[in-house]
Amino acid sequence: MGLRHLAREAALQAMYACDFSDTWNIEKCEFCFEHFSMTKPARVYATEICKEMIVHLKEIDETISEISQNWSLSRMSRVDRNILRISTYELLYTETPVNVVINEAIEIAKDFGTNDSPKF
Repeated sequence: MGLRHLAREAALQAMYACDFSDTWNIEKCEFCFEHFSMTKPARVYATEICKEMIVHLKEIDETISEISQNWSLSRMSRVDRNILRISTYELLYTETPVNVVINEAIEIAKDFGTNDSPKF
């Protein structure tokens, strides 16, 4: 597994914790990272994802809401919602190729979501 893949998985878990507690801050993410076994470079990238997602959360959620058909954010599972948030962040604010973002989202959904998550 690649460094960025591991970082995305860690960011997903930290964002899930923030979403669950409705506490959107980097301290919550850092607390989660303390319990993960990952290399320093993976942690740096996971932290970057979380920091930027928190800063841009409103815009990211607005983008997802505008594009989602028949699904409000509140109706989505926390896992699916946060996979979409990470993917939307990467599409809007990084130079990660679109095909990589989509593939990573599907692979992470297979590992953390329901059977329907990768299709969603």
